[in-house]
Amino acid sequence: MRGLKRFVRNGLIGLLALALLFPFFLLALITLPLLLLLAGVAVLTPAVRKKISKGIPKWNSKKFNGTAKKLANKHILPKLYPATTRVMSHYDFIVYFDGPLGATYQVKMWDPFFSRLGGSYVIATRELPNHIDLVRSGYNSMFVKTLSVVDQLSRSGAKTVFYTNNSVKNSQMVRHRHLTHVQLLHGDSDKPSSFNPVTTMFDIVGVAGQLGIDRYLNNGVPILPEKFRIISRPQCGELGVATEPTKVIKTVFYATTWRDHNNGDDAGSIENAYHAVQQLVENGYRVIFRPHPYSMKSSVDKATIERICEFFDNSEADVGFYCGIAGKKNGLMTIAECINESDAMLSDVTSVLSDWLYSNKPYFIIDPLNDHAALIAQNPVVRAAYYVDREMSQLAKPLGEISKGDHLFDERVRLRKYVLGVDLDESPVDLFVSTMKDVMQNYDKDAVAAERIKKEYGNRSIEASI
Repeated sequence: MRGLKRFVRNGLIGLLALALLFPFFLLALITLPLLLLLAGVAVLTPAVRKKISKGIPKWNSKKFNGTAKKLANKHILPKLYPATTRVMSHYDFIVYFDGPLGATYQVKMWDPFFSRLGGSYVIATRELPNHIDLVRSGYNSMFVKTLSVVDQLSRSGAKTVFYTNNSVKNSQMVRHRHLTHVQLLHGDSDKPSSFNPVTTMFDIVGVAGQLGIDRYLNNGVPILPEKFRIISRPQCGELGVATEPTKVIKTVFYATTWRDHNNGDDAGSIENAYHAVQQLVENGYRVIFRPHPYSMKSSVDKATIERICEFFDNSEADVGFYCGIAGKKNGLMTIAECINESDAMLSDVTSVLSDWLYSNKPYFIIDPLNDHAALIAQNPVVRAAYYVDREMSQLAKPLGEISKGDHLFDERVRLRKYVLGVDLDESPVDLFVSTMKDVMQNYDKDAVAAERIKKEYGNRSIEASI
């Protein structure tokens, strides 16, 4: 009984204490958020924020994005797109591709014609970003990361390997001498890339026309005559061809090459491209502008391209089209579409020029050095071109004179055969397919070497001639 009284008494004392402390507890619940709010306001004042920010590292979104991209490339993408470790399939031929990021166009341009050669093939891609781009674009690409897989590919049953550039890693496949190695490159022009001495290591060198052969010889690159094959430019097969001189120019296709800022290569006209586009539009021409993809790697050239893009976007009329990225009036067009939609071409020394020549339509060449005689000597394709100085100070004048007579039409027709290897009634696609099928089926490396030795030494033995 006494214990019960003590329990009741202690309970009443606890309830009384709780009743007395409740207002203070309620006050604390109300005032604490207010104190936190006041503290936040204090932090946001310029003076306080300035003091605090000195001790906090600034947010660098560009650096963060770069770090995130590196982590993704290193840890995530390799798991999504694993490298091949064992070659299980049989291939009739191989397309070997290596190059910097953004260079997949070099192999994509050839893929439609590889499929016409018959048989199975794979694109052996040496860099992961390029492999991802090809796979996402629907191409049959294999990520070949190691030399051991290159060796396995060399024993996959294929007899022929095609290459579309002179990348350093090409040598890792070319060392397999039981295969026939065919270099196609990715365009025909008078730039040094079209007569690179590295090309001598291949068994077969495909060139667009006789000019391609002469280009190597005239620049001191000693490639044996039996290595050359004239294959034209099959990419030109879908181009329309003018059968008479041009009388009116409404749309101008302006194509620029890229500038190699590291090696001082300044053969392009991109630095004056905005001025050129502006002149053309002001004189009533519609412009299709297509810079070289590598121009986007230069911050200076990229700024020029974006300025032209904005110029097109901000124009009320349909004055131009940029073949590339971003912009309400911009988008993607193939080179063939650009050529077919245009009446004339404005260009510097670019590989697109040879493709344009197939159309027989007039073209205007920008001289990077303002030396017309030297330009013609170094670039035979210029013989059938109308001349424009580097600054393009009076660009509209030569274009306007076409209405008085396209007097270089016959010269373009003659030059077309020399550059592209086909007459008006011949198909560049058929020439490529028939020539490459002959190489794949009939080329005998040992027989060619024996024939070469016979020509060099006649009936004498090699030992007796040394």
